[in-house]
Amino acid sequence: MDLTECAQCATEHPVCFLGTIDGDQPRVRTLLMDHADETGFYFIVMAGKEVMKQIRANPKIEVCWYNSPAELADCKHLRVYGTAEFLTDQESRGWAVRNREFLDGVTGRSISPLATPMRIAHGDAHFWVLTDACAEAEVEHLRF
Repeated sequence: MDLTECAQCATEHPVCFLGTIDGDQPRVRTLLMDHADETGFYFIVMAGKEVMKQIRANPKIEVCWYNSPAELADCKHLRVYGTAEFLTDQESRGWAVRNREFLDGVTGRSISPLATPMRIAHGDAHFWVLTDACAEAEVEHLRF
């Protein structure tokens, strides 16, 4: 397993579940990943939302992708955890705004000042399939 394989899986199934901590309470929500490559997993969060406040307070997050197969026996998860890093450079802000412009029509206002790019550049990734249910300790992990 390498980061390219993990990025490919995430790209094929961009809707994921993001876990954060809110005080002592875990919070999970569905999120649309923007892109993934050998430099990490990239997301766009909106300033002012609770998820953004939670990540700023504790940047340790976990993300899970699921392949949604027709047969349960074919299920596969990709789990990635690491420290979220907010990107403030112009290039990153530019793609974040461009890739979420469709939300302008949904919200009725420009999301440009709200779209905040974020990535997990370093962490731990592993795949999980149904046959791993009783052997989680033996699952291969990739530190990146």
